[in-house]
Amino acid sequence: MRATPLATRSGAGPPTDTSLPPQPSSTQDAPSTSAAARERTIWLAGRGWRVTASDVSPVALQRGADHAAAVGAEVAKRIDWQQQDAQVWGPEPSSFDLVNAQFMHLPPEPRGALFGRIADGVAPGGTPLIVGHHPSDLGTTVPRGSNPDLAVYRLGGGGAARLREWEVVVEAAPERTIEDPDDNVVTIRDALLLARRRG
Repeated sequence: MRATPLATRSGAGPPTDTSLPPQPSSTQDAPSTSAAARERTIWLAGRGWRVTASDVSPVALQRGADHAAAVGAEVAKRIDWQQQDAQVWGPEPSSFDLVNAQFMHLPPEPRGALFGRIADGVAPGGTPLIVGHHPSDLGTTVPRGSNPDLAVYRLGGGGAARLREWEVVVEAAPERTIEDPDDNVVTIRDALLLARRRG
C-alpha cells in the first residue's frame, strides 16, 4: 500500500474523529501524499482545507486531479497536486496543524527518517495522525510480509527531550474485516497513533 501523509495548516486544533481527517473551523492549508490519500484529500478540501497532494506517480496525481474536478470546482481549486517521493519529501518544518500518515511501511531506517520529517513538519499545537498495519496481522492469512517491526511508530529522534514535545491523545488498535487472497473474511487491526505537539 502506498504512503499517505496528510498535513493541514492553520490552527484548527487536533482531530477528534480518528477514522477521518477533522472538519476545520476555517479555511486551511494541507499537504497530502499518495493516490490512496485521494479520498481524504478531497474530504479535507470539501470542508475548506487547502491541500497539497503529492505522489511519486504522475498517473496517480492526474487521477486525483480528475476526481477532484468531478466533485466540483470549489474543491478542486483548494488542492495543489505535486509529484514527490515520500522517501525524501517532507513538510516544511513547524508548518502544519495536521499530518496524517497512512500505511507507510518502509524499512526501519528510511521510515524512521520519514517520521522524523513528519514530526518536524507539525507546528506547536498541531497533530500527527499515523495509521499502519498492526503486528498481529502477521498471524493472519492476510499478506503482510515478515517485518516484526511492522507498526513501530516514533516521532523522530532526540530521546527523552524529543518525546517531551508530544502528548499522546490516542494509541489504539481498532479492528476491521477484509478478505484474504482465498476470499476468507479475516479480522485485522490497524495501529493508530494520534498525538499533539506541545507548545
